Amino acid sequence: MFLSDENLASDSALPRALLTAINNQILIDKPNIAAEEFFNLATSALDVIFAQFDAYLKELLESLNEKI
Repeated sequence: MFLSDENLASDSALPRALLTAINNQILIDKPNIAAEEFFNLATSALDVIFAQFDAYLKELLESLNEKI
């Protein structure tokens, strides 16, 4: 059983915020986000993505081990 949709929805807020910032504050004629602010947002979003990947991988391995 993979992570619940509830966990996935709550963990996806930072990556969504990063994509919004990229679209609305960087991919415009005159970017309007400070480098430090963007770096902090991107780092936090990537931390969430890596944690989700690690959790999915752990669950997959546990599931495969149960079937062996």
